[in-house]
Amino acid sequence: MENLYETFNHFIVRAPVYKIQDFKGFHLKNKNENNIMGIMEEFKKDSIFMESLLVANSALYYMLIDLDNLDKKRLEKLFKSTSRYYCRMCSRSTPFGLFAGITTGKYVENKNNVIKFNEPKSHTKRARVDMEWLTKIVIYIENNLESIFNLKVYRNPLLFNEGNKLTLINSIRKYKENNTNPLLINVTKPIKIVLNYLYENKLVEGKRLIEELKIYYPEESNYSLSQFLHILLKEEILLSTLRPPLLDVDPLDYVIESLSNLTEYSNLRGDLLDIKKCIEVYNNTDLGKGIEEFEKIVNKMEKLSRSSHYLQVDLYLNFKKLELSSKLKKDLTIASRLLLSLSPNNTTPSLWKDFIEEFEDNYGTDAEVPIMQLNDVFHKLEANKGYSSIKKKSTLASFGYDRHRRNLFISYFIAALKNNSEEIVFDEEFIQEFEYYIQENELPDTFEIHASLMNGSKNDYKLVLGSMAGYATAGQNIGRFLDGIDRSVVEELTETFKLQSENSDTIFAETVYFPSDSRLSNISITKNLRSHEINLGTSTVNYQNTIELNDLVVGVCDDKIYLRSLSMNKEIIPTKNHLLNIAENIPNITKFLYQIYYQNTKIAAGFNVMEIIESPYI
Repeated sequence: MENLYETFNHFIVRAPVYKIQDFKGFHLKNKNENNIMGIMEEFKKDSIFMESLLVANSALYYMLIDLDNLDKKRLEKLFKSTSRYYCRMCSRSTPFGLFAGITTGKYVENKNNVIKFNEPKSHTKRARVDMEWLTKIVIYIENNLESIFNLKVYRNPLLFNEGNKLTLINSIRKYKENNTNPLLINVTKPIKIVLNYLYENKLVEGKRLIEELKIYYPEESNYSLSQFLHILLKEEILLSTLRPPLLDVDPLDYVIESLSNLTEYSNLRGDLLDIKKCIEVYNNTDLGKGIEEFEKIVNKMEKLSRSSHYLQVDLYLNFKKLELSSKLKKDLTIASRLLLSLSPNNTTPSLWKDFIEEFEDNYGTDAEVPIMQLNDVFHKLEANKGYSSIKKKSTLASFGYDRHRRNLFISYFIAALKNNSEEIVFDEEFIQEFEYYIQENELPDTFEIHASLMNGSKNDYKLVLGSMAGYATAGQNIGRFLDGIDRSVVEELTETFKLQSENSDTIFAETVYFPSDSRLSNISITKNLRSHEINLGTSTVNYQNTIELNDLVVGVCDDKIYLRSLSMNKEIIPTKNHLLNIAENIPNITKFLYQIYYQNTKIAAGFNVMEIIESPYI
């Protein structure tokens, strides 16, 4: 089979700030475990490590600063914790605070593979206010009764109509109260008036809703009507445009701009502008030189609202030289064939089979049902099949090899044993035999390959693929970093997605979800590289191309679930350009949208060697 994929012109590099040799040197230097105090003093002298520790775990940082006042037990505990952080800073490439970062590069013709780091202090910080803290600021403003007059509000898209009741399936405020159960609301006449008006007008100021209610309740005072609207806002039946979008904007900038029309909050707006300027100063400090500025920002933020976290910090790596050869690019293309040939078939997971069966039993085989009416089906699946605990890994576990490829792999394994070979060689013949059983219509449009490069010359190197080397769709791993990486990378991703959208009957739409645990939205802040978005519970800067849930219907065709937009009469394919996990506390409808993209699509999951993994020879 010819190469079905083309490797991007750009690559992503993820790396820790320190090298593994640094940890080895530290370990050799401090063999004597009795010298814990001396080791801790060495940590304190390392300004880069200390700033990284402050960003990641301020409690540990201040314990280390106050080292002399710790008893032996707390000192030993501190030693173990800080040593783990130091080990991570030397060995783990997953971007996390200032311990590891990310950058991008481009393949070069006829060059050796060269990755040379600059000094760690030259890397670039990118700090943003933590979304948990910013959400508290928004709630503080919304809790003020007087704010309702000038705030623009809209109907919460996560409200389900169930007869004479409304069900709100996701609430930030209830999450803070440790109440994750759906909120049930009786549909009274005033609520119906407000929601019907918002169906027609989408986005209005609170004072305009008061005027509308006054038509039906002329005897009520403006104060009592504003109290009523304020209750709807506090219960999140209504949402205000103060809640920041997660696409295409800096959340703090958005809130500052939104406050420009609320003169009663001019002092708060000034404080936020001051924090913004301090963050800009901090971002320009060298790594290891920003502790004082970081503490200054946190103190300012703490005065406005207390939170478990205040700043979310990422790191962009700078290199002296970053070149990977075009030969490596070609080898990665071959690796993509290998991954797909070894990956399990995408037999429809039981989750989808159960949904299709439940759907057709309830509505028939040719029905299209508004997605907002499927809440009962979601609840039934949750109760009977544990839908709430479905995650990516369990979805992958439901995929399996077909009998032919299973037997083929075992034959290669037995042949290697007979020949006393320590390896199974994945050569061209091997790949072609496995590719014979691939169904091209099940292949993913894009995916990422995760690999470690060992040795650096043009022709002599090792490419080590991870066990989950090719799962995510292109761009997910750099979703939250798109505002700071090379523009040409974003342009290449955008052009790729345009090719994916050439079918005029299909629209790919980024699914935007504001988690109940607002801190998780730090992960899902990104750019929208698609033409449309599906918005689940927050504001948007692109109302014209926002697809509302009440515009979507669900149908089944050829054992495949599809979404269709009633207003555009096109199939809608939800996408997710970030790495927010499909966790238990995410509403079922959000999981449903997130996972539709992967149904009936082969997952490039890497090496799954079935039952022979238990062989003593593996």
